[in-house]
Amino acid sequence: MRLCCVVTAAGQGVRFGGDKMLHPVAGRPMLEHVLRAMPPERFSRRFVVLPPDAPQLTVLAQAYGFEVVINPSPETGLSSSVRLGLAGACAGGEPDGILFAVGDQPYLRRSSVERQLAMFAAHPQNIVALATGGSRGNPVLFPRHTYKDFARISGDRGGSMVMTMHHKLLLLCEAEMAEELTDIDRKDETVL
Repeated sequence: MRLCCVVTAAGQGVRFGGDKMLHPVAGRPMLEHVLRAMPPERFSRRFVVLPPDAPQLTVLAQAYGFEVVINPSPETGLSSSVRLGLAGACAGGEPDGILFAVGDQPYLRRSSVERQLAMFAAHPQNIVALATGGSRGNPVLFPRHTYKDFARISGDRGGSMVMTMHHKLLLLCEAEMAEELTDIDRKDETVL
């Protein structure tokens, strides 16, 4: 089974008050925590979608073996980053599944991602989302037959519309710890 992952990290961080991807959390840039949670041996290709003119983020992503995709218009919302990441992952042939993650979940653990990948391997036609207490969060792993539906997303929406379209296919994989699904929107949220 061939899998790819896409980490979206091109947001403008308006509520955060600046570039949150480089903001230190437990001594590392926020984005680095997410990159470290994506096991390189489980993905044929790994991508991170970044804004233009982000040399520090580019260096960081490449240091972890990620291919960088630049979103020239991040102000158009998350959907543009998701579509660009999808296009990168499908270049040269569509993978069996693509895991979409967000760059502002610094408490995400590799072990939870591994459990999510194992669930997808057992149910390769399903959408598998990491969850806590039965509530869906990110990352989300989408099977190949859903890729065409990403053309319909717009604005600041990611794959939630695709999940709604295929709600009967959604499986939830419980994260090891609830805080893993916390996405950081403000600086005062970076300490748990």
